[in-house]
Amino acid sequence: MPPRFTVKLVTDLPEKLQAAQRQLTTGLPNLLQQLGVWLSAEQRFSFEDKSRGGSGADGRPWKPLARSTELAKYMKGRRKGTKRAAGTRKRRKTPIGPLKRSQIGVDRGLLRNSNNQGFRGPDGDGGNLNRIVNGTTLILENGRSYAKHFDAVRPIYPETMPAAWVQGMDRIVRDWIDQQMAGIN
Repeated sequence: MPPRFTVKLVTDLPEKLQAAQRQLTTGLPNLLQQLGVWLSAEQRFSFEDKSRGGSGADGRPWKPLARSTELAKYMKGRRKGTKRAAGTRKRRKTPIGPLKRSQIGVDRGLLRNSNNQGFRGPDGDGGNLNRIVNGTTLILENGRSYAKHFDAVRPIYPETMPAAWVQGMDRIVRDWIDQQMAGIN
């Protein structure tokens, strides 16, 4: 009879894997919330850049404002002419030459600020509506009623995720996984 060698492997690997799965599942909403806050901050930076004529995180600048819109923004708040004795009005002077470019999407700052966590405008309408659905899906929405009209012409969120955003989210997910796995020995 040939010599025989037997190895019996005793491990708690299945239990450890189940514990890891429970840990990751229960912590997923927290991860999604972290990603939502981070993405909202990145979107604010991109919005600010694009509103000032830059190209934002995705490299695509917004359509500039029409001259008539720039003129209306310039004239807003300027004193109207006073009535003359003859009943005619002295007209306000409109600028001659190029107008100073105003920020796109910023009149009172409600659209821009509505992406801040917990923002409420003076009308009570909210801002950022980061929602987690079924514990697995993050939906980022802007709470201003006119945001959808603005977004149709000048996208508030990029159509495709910028590479820098993907890398940033990847770092957050990797750090989160490391934290979740730290408690499982």
